[in-house]
Amino acid sequence: MPRQNFTRAAPRQIEPPVLASLARRDFAHAQARAPGFALWRDFDEFLQERDALFLGYGVSGVTARVQRVPFDAFERWARLTGAPVDLNGLDEFAAHWRWRCGHPLAPVTGRFGAPGDPERNAVAAAGLQLICIRPEIYVRWRDEYVRSGLFAPPDIDVYAAHVVDCSIVSARRPARRPALNSASKS
Repeated sequence: MPRQNFTRAAPRQIEPPVLASLARRDFAHAQARAPGFALWRDFDEFLQERDALFLGYGVSGVTARVQRVPFDAFERWARLTGAPVDLNGLDEFAAHWRWRCGHPLAPVTGRFGAPGDPERNAVAAAGLQLICIRPEIYVRWRDEYVRSGLFAPPDIDVYAAHVVDCSIVSARRPARRPALNSASKS
């Protein structure tokens, strides 16, 4: 019987889970604007649950990361991707925020799917940030370009880069310069 040559595939590097954290003011905004955040009585209860989950990961041998994110940026992310405005959506957003801070110049690619599932949706692969976007959100945006007749409809990768530019601010990424206003003279 001939000997078979079995080769092992390279192990897939799994990113540690990222737990989103909000500042007290952002949590107040979240409670006022998103029904899913009304589950917690107050900010301290929210923090206790996040801490308990962090400790639970640690006890099970998983190194989780905590990432503070602004709620208004998360709301923009949710509108542009179709992610749910809930804790799972917030955790997935925090993972993208953290990854982008560590890789400010990395390329972005989009893919169709259901954002808001941080355990199943990979943040990055092969040095690319993977942005999961609901198809109906992208199609609505793309169709605006078609109706204008001025530009060719952009592909999903262009839209994904737009999502990152509008939602994730990196301290390492230079801020855009303000537009020059020719009407004002010095």
